[in-house]
Amino acid sequence: MPLGPPQQQAVLALLLVAGGRAVPMADIVDALWPDNPPPSAANVVHRYVGALRRVIEPDLPRRATGGWLLPAPGGYQPVVDAGSLDLLRFRELVRRAGEQGPRDGLASLLDALDLWQGPVAAGVVEEIRSGARFVAVEHERVAAVRLAVRLAFECGEPGAVLPALRLVAHGHPLDEALHADLMLALAATGAQAEAIEVYESSRARLADELGLDPGEALRAAHRSVLAPAGAPPAAPVVRPAQLPRALDAFVGREDEVEALSEAAAEGAGLLVVTGMAGVGKTTLAVHLAHQLAQHHPDGLLYANLRGFHPAGQAVAPAVQLHDFLHALGVRPADVPDGEQARAALFRSLLAGRRALVLLDNARDAEQVRPLLPGPGCLTVVTSRDDLAGLVATDNAFAVRLDVLDEDAAREVLVRRLGKRRVGAETRVVDAILTACARLPLALAVVAARAATRPTFTLAALAEDLVETRDGLDALSTGDAALDVRAVFSWSYDALSPAAAGLFRRLALTPGDDVGAAAVAALLGEPAARTRRVLAELCAAHLLTEHAPGRYALHDLLRLYAAELAHEHDTLEERDAAVRAVLEHYLHTACAAALALSPDRVPIPLDPPAEAVRPLRFADGERAAAWFTAEHQVLLAAQARAAATGRHDVAWRLAWAMAHHLDRTGHWHDLRATSEAAVASARLVGDRLGEGHGLVGLSRAEADLGRIAEACGHSERALVALDGVAEPRLLAELRRGISWLHESAGDYDAALLHAQEALRLQRLGGDPTMLARALNAVGWCLGLVGRHEESLAHCLEGLALTRPDDGYGMADLRDSIANALFHLGRLDEAAEQYRRALASYEELGIRFAVADTGERLGDVEAVAGRAERAVEQWRASLTAFEELGLPRADRLRAKLADLLGGSDPPPR
Repeated sequence: MPLGPPQQQAVLALLLVAGGRAVPMADIVDALWPDNPPPSAANVVHRYVGALRRVIEPDLPRRATGGWLLPAPGGYQPVVDAGSLDLLRFRELVRRAGEQGPRDGLASLLDALDLWQGPVAAGVVEEIRSGARFVAVEHERVAAVRLAVRLAFECGEPGAVLPALRLVAHGHPLDEALHADLMLALAATGAQAEAIEVYESSRARLADELGLDPGEALRAAHRSVLAPAGAPPAAPVVRPAQLPRALDAFVGREDEVEALSEAAAEGAGLLVVTGMAGVGKTTLAVHLAHQLAQHHPDGLLYANLRGFHPAGQAVAPAVQLHDFLHALGVRPADVPDGEQARAALFRSLLAGRRALVLLDNARDAEQVRPLLPGPGCLTVVTSRDDLAGLVATDNAFAVRLDVLDEDAAREVLVRRLGKRRVGAETRVVDAILTACARLPLALAVVAARAATRPTFTLAALAEDLVETRDGLDALSTGDAALDVRAVFSWSYDALSPAAAGLFRRLALTPGDDVGAAAVAALLGEPAARTRRVLAELCAAHLLTEHAPGRYALHDLLRLYAAELAHEHDTLEERDAAVRAVLEHYLHTACAAALALSPDRVPIPLDPPAEAVRPLRFADGERAAAWFTAEHQVLLAAQARAAATGRHDVAWRLAWAMAHHLDRTGHWHDLRATSEAAVASARLVGDRLGEGHGLVGLSRAEADLGRIAEACGHSERALVALDGVAEPRLLAELRRGISWLHESAGDYDAALLHAQEALRLQRLGGDPTMLARALNAVGWCLGLVGRHEESLAHCLEGLALTRPDDGYGMADLRDSIANALFHLGRLDEAAEQYRRALASYEELGIRFAVADTGERLGDVEAVAGRAERAVEQWRASLTAFEELGLPRADRLRAKLADLLGGSDPPPR
């Protein structure tokens, strides 16, 4: 059919890729005109749809809607099903494969992949095809072929999937996991040479286009391909074990545990535990998961979805999927964007595996569905919501918990207080059970208070509880009118003033938990005094030390504490508490950032309040450990700072986190925090903050392989920082931009930015940074063939380098040797390489030793000193092999050539 002009074709593609769902007009306009839609955009879309209707139904009267492209609220909806739309047929076959055995499932997947005739929306202009809707469908194809590979290996038929796998891998040249699958499939069918060729071409492409070495997936496949004959090629399998510790004194719930266990044994893949807050859903689910863990050897995944967190910070499914994929061994760079694509990859990774997933504290069925793995796995979900949608449409087996029966509730007290003490005051215990409404959380609080007062009779404690209860309303949680506030109040009223004040302020902290140092800032007391107050709260069971030095409030207790804070503390006092804890995180994070990266240019900071006492770090290792422990809390702290108007704190926290997020591969978090930093800085007109946020965005995009976008953010950062940043900061930014252009293969642009970095460093007066800039310029001059100038710059840098800066000295000597080699001054080049090599060996940098050693061997070979070349190459070959790096194969080939075609030296 003649579908009309390109944009009209794009409209049809956008409607069809929605798979039968309505597409809002705003989404169509955004896709067709990503930057500046014309005022008449909606009218243009209407005309396109009208023209398409007449193409599909030639006899359709003008202005009639026809039967295929129907109007929908705010947009249009195509009338399609699996019989008329190949995308829906594809999805139906993939879904069916997940419900079948390996052999039938493989057949369904191959049928699904046969439906593809090229890239999704082929023929639509690239600017529109690169939109999220089309990219997500491409990810579905990748996930399907990877699942087909797993099933093909399971069936012993790797050759069956090769045609589809080749096509998809060809269309995704930078997808390392796909090419690793292709290598393993080729090797399994006897095509080992072709598998090695795939590896070499992938390695070269990664280096040329991204400036990266192959990741673990490709390296593992390569090692497998090179394994001795008969060894089955297999990629390493990651088996996470994330379940929380089970409660030692688990009481009651025998019927519920038995019912859930039987359902799992009979093949139920989704178990749901619901009930009011504090009724023990998590305790039961964790206990059950540990009992069933032996039947799920391929991994135990856990997530607290924070569906009913008092601060409203429920975890988005896309965020949790990122963490699950990371736990399953997916590199951050390989985690796709978008919830749908991540969910597809998650299901693919767990296909054919027996894993258990515990989703705690879910908000609703929509939060849960993207996190469900495929058949063979077991998912346990807890929620205050009844999750009726999962029962109705996802075949979930559900159990609703009520309060404990009298025997189980009494047993809770027996376990904590002893049989003799409980048995001596039976009637009093009955009164306590009634006051606590047999709610496990309330019973735990009461038992904790009684345990810390062993000389008190239970009658005295019960009388105190009843008196407290009489004057209080029910704690409203949206679940039931239970008088648990009285129980909490009973323990709260017994606290010391310091502990009571801290309990109230803990409700104001960001994140799910808090470290002892942040508590000290909140309390305004020294660490020793803070520990005593924390111990008092833990003893009263109002706070839990879930990990050494880290404390958490149950959601009900957080609600109660927040209520008390609003009742007893003024707005100014609450604001001061939030300000103190944000100051702690900001100043500690900045100190950790500089310990982690001592060469960073510090940002301006007002001194902290005297009571804050931020942490200091002796070395980068301790700083990195702190960042890891506080990762989620720092993200929440930045969000809290922005929400409360502390935009100066919001962008500075992003700056402090940037290098840690970059090094640990949390590149999506780096992008999100940097975007938030830019937004906060722009709101208050802070160009320095905006520039730093853009630098973080550039780093994130580069990490994610989007070099062009990274360059754009860096260029905008230069504009923002012009006139407000000191020269050495601008110089480091230029040096980073130079590296980006080098990675993209634009050596001329790389040189220009390196030269500007050098100009700025000459203004700064720091010899170390000036030497690094000279080295950057020298290296880039070598890339464009200007070796004399390269040598001059590197020699100048060497003269400025301190003798104790072994790493800087070695890098410069390596660059000098490279220039000398290309100038034909072979003996001098060899000498510089030897001196660089000695420095790297002293520093213990094994890759640099092997890398420079190989280039020294190159010099010796060109100079005709074959024995020295062989000796040097063999030493480097050993190092590359021990490091598991792909350079070993290239070096082995060099040795074979130099030795006149004889067999390579033994590994």
